[in-house]
Amino acid sequence: MTFVVINFFKIERYKVIESCKKDITHINWLAVDFDVVEQSVKILQNRIVKAKLASRTRMVKHLQKLLVKSLNARILAVKRVSENKGKKQLV
Repeated sequence: MTFVVINFFKIERYKVIESCKKDITHINWLAVDFDVVEQSVKILQNRIVKAKLASRTRMVKHLQKLLVKSLNARILAVKRVSENKGKKQLV
């Protein structure tokens, strides 16, 4: 088992530097700049909407695939799930 600790994320507009993406098992959450992560995900989502409005289905599929596989989207999803207080749950 390999542990790769990510201390800093450098995001250049749409791209994320993802070193050894498959080997990442631990992320230093204190070092993640969530404003930058949220901004990059929002930019990619806006690109998907613009491509859809322009009827560019290939581009939409490509951008959706890029969003699903991006490290930033996964980090944001984990943050949202872990910060959920569960106020609306019935159980």
